Order: sequence, then structure tokens, then C-alpha cells
Amino acid sequence: MSKRDDQPSSGSLIVAVTRFGGPTEELEVLPDEVIHFPKGIVGFEELKRYVLVADPDCPPFFWIQSVDDPAIGFAVVDSRFLMADYTVDLADELIGLLDLKDPADASIWVILTLAMNPQDITANLLAPIVINYGAARGLQLIQHNRDYPIRHPLVVPDAAVQDLEAESVKR
Repeated sequence: MSKRDDQPSSGSLIVAVTRFGGPTEELEVLPDEVIHFPKGIVGFEELKRYVLVADPDCPPFFWIQSVDDPAIGFAVVDSRFLMADYTVDLADELIGLLDLKDPADASIWVILTLAMNPQDITANLLAPIVINYGAARGLQLIQHNRDYPIRHPLVVPDAAVQDLEAESVKR
């Protein structure tokens, strides 16, 4: 995914993005980078198409950005940055909805609540975003039967950072 330079490449889409009332930015994305959320995201069920955009100013944060509404985007972080042993339970219906053949194909992200003071940023571990990149499908999973908090402090364990850094070196 890249910022728009002049004209979109053949077959690409231009996604408008606004953040915190700032100016509109345009991102060029390929159609296969669009992730379909059949049920939408809680509170935004009518919006079904999103892209995952790295935040170049603040790694390891990403944005799940609506393709259809430039004002709708969610700050997210890979769940492994917060909790190395974080797990989700996917019912067969949801596995089918994601077209998930292998659990290892699932990527789990948690939505952040941002704050002016970085120490006040929290992560919603009770309702993660699960994405199957191979099928370009995603969903927000409400984990009714889990004891995870909605406002988990954003404290990244050293072991999780080391594991993810080692994984990224292998790629």
C-alpha cells in the first residue's frame, strides 16, 4: 500500500482517509488488499470494506480504515504485542465466515482507545478483529465467554516484542 503519487496504477483503488478532523489523505490500494467484513464492525455494521494501513509515525500501530467512509478508521495493534498467550475461540460458523482453512492463517488485532497521554491508551481484548488475509475476510469477535478486559492498559511485554522482531527478520 502506498500514498498516492499522481495517478492510481491500473486496477488500484484510491481510499480517502481523515484522522482527527485533519486534511484528507489519499492512499492507493490494490483490490486484493481490501478486507471484506461480512458483519461489519460493531457500531458500523453497514461498512463492510476495510484496509489495514501501517502507521508510519507510530509503529507498531496500524489502522483498519474503511474504504467507503474516510472518517472511519480504528487504531489497532497485533494482539501478540500485548499478550503472547492471547487466544480467541472461533465457532464453526465464524471459521466458515472467514473461509479459514488453517487457524495459523488468522491474524488477531485489538482495537485501541487512544488518549493524549500514551499511558492512558487501552486495548479492547474482549472484542478483537480477526483477519484471514488469504481470503481477504475479517470480523470483529465478541468473546462473551472470556474474561478479557475492554480497557487493557497498553503495556507491551518484552518477550512479545522480541518474538515479533525475530519473526519479522525471518520474512
